[in-house]
Order: sequence, then C-alpha cells, then structure tokens
Amino acid sequence: MMEDSGMTWEAAMQYLHSRKLMPTELSSKELQGIAADIRRRSVFSARLTNLEVIQALKDAIADLASGKTNEATARAKLQDLYDSLGYDPVESGAVRGDLTDLSSDKRIRLQLETGLKTAGNWALHQQGQTPASRWQFPAWELVRIGIRMVPRGFQRGKGGALTEMPGDSWPERWVRAGGTLYEGRMIAAKDDEVWDTLGDSGIFDDGLDNPYPPFAFNSGMGWRAVRRSEALALGIELPETQGPQGQQGQKGPGLNDGVKVSTEGFDLELLKRARAENAILIRQDEMMVAGQKGGE
Repeated sequence: MMEDSGMTWEAAMQYLHSRKLMPTELSSKELQGIAADIRRRSVFSARLTNLEVIQALKDAIADLASGKTNEATARAKLQDLYDSLGYDPVESGAVRGDLTDLSSDKRIRLQLETGLKTAGNWALHQQGQTPASRWQFPAWELVRIGIRMVPRGFQRGKGGALTEMPGDSWPERWVRAGGTLYEGRMIAAKDDEVWDTLGDSGIFDDGLDNPYPPFAFNSGMGWRAVRRSEALALGIELPETQGPQGQQGQKGPGLNDGVKVSTEGFDLELLKRARAENAILIRQDEMMVAGQKGGE
C-alpha cells in the first residue's frame, strides 16, 4: 500500500511527540471552528479538559505506534485512569457507553484509531512528496482499508438489512469534492484539490479537515499509491514533473513550517487555572484532583 519499502514510522513518531496538549470544553462541532493546522498539531478530544488524561492518550497512541503496547492494554490503562480520577459519565451528563462517555470503550477505541491513522498518513503524505516518489507514484487512490459493519452511504434497517443513504457514500463524496471516478475508482494526482476538499468540515459535517486520511470521523478509508504507468493508462491528468535522475529526495514541509501561533479557540482561563493550581480538571468548577501536573 506504500510506495516506498523504506518508509518507516520515524516521521509518524516525530509527529506524535511534537503535538501539544489542548484541553477544551468544546463539542466536536465547535472544535471544527479552530484552525485546522492548530488541530493537527494538538492532542485533544471533545469536552475533555483533563490534562493528565490528554497526556495519557498522547502516550498511548505513541506506544501503540512504536509497538510498546497493544490496543486492549492501552484502552484498559485509560479506563483505569478515569476510574482513579472518580469520573462518572452519568454525573457528567453523558450516556454511559456511548461517545459522550469519556471513559467508554467506543470513544477510547475511536481516539486511538484516529490518532494512529492520522500519524501514519501524515508520515505517508510527507514521504510521498519527495521528487522520486512524485515521479514514480504521482497519484493516490482512496481505498477501503478498515472493515465497517455499516459503511458510509448505508444504514441498518429493520431485520438488520443494509439500505442505501443516497449522497453519503465515499464515491458520492468524492464527486461532491470535485474528484473524478476512473472506472469507479477514486484516484487523483497528489496535488489535486480533491484531497483538500474531501475532509472539509464546511462541506461534510464529520470532516476532519485533513489533506490526508482519515478525512472523516470513524473512517475506514485510506490511501494506496498509484504508479505513473497505471495513472496514465487510466487517463488521469498528471502535472508536468521532471524525473528524479540525479536528484536527492527532499522531504515535504516540516510539521511546524509556516505555522503561526494562535490562541483562537483555546480556553485560556482553563489553561491558566490548571497550570497555576498544579491541578487536573475533569469538569470546570466541579471536580479537581490536586497534586497532578499536566504535560506541555
């Protein structure tokens, strides 16, 4: 699935370790109002203000990526942490077991999966920008890499049968984002605008605003690198690119290149209070556990 067998997780680990903790009381929808580049460089989760939990989530994703732990162990450790902090989803106004429950298996699994996919595909995106990669594999194909019992574009009806929901399948989203289908396949040049549009939260309610997978929450779609010969045979329009002879591969832009620091969307009072009081907050003005220190 990757265009370069020398591809390693080093770039993904760099990405994971460089992200900053961002406690917030914002909902998933409200978080979409924060600049996408800030979100990509932060570790956060909707309605999660606890710095200790956010740090533990960051560490769990990095440990999974490096092979230091497995998913079941990572989920259990996070749930144990919530228990030790006295978190009660019902008292918090959440529904036990669903995505509003910070400690639910469903939510933690989604957090870990999204974090891993984002890091891996960020690294793949960087690797794919070298002159050699852009020449040999000038296009991406959006393909299914994760099994979903109910794929986008379908819903489970009475009796368990799947029925179509027109307008929401990935091929339909692809066309809506400006992409062209080639024999039913979702393929575009690496610099095609469709990759910026496919995850646009202004167009798709569940969009993550990434120019690489995952493009939406709980997505099972990923990338396949497409060889030049295959892309040309399908009639895909490719940018004029010089071959890589004699050129050293250069990495794409660094994680923080060109980023301007912005505080828009951050709960500054919450951050100040957490740092000044050296405490961990589960909910603002309600439950505090002293003596803990959040990471940077």
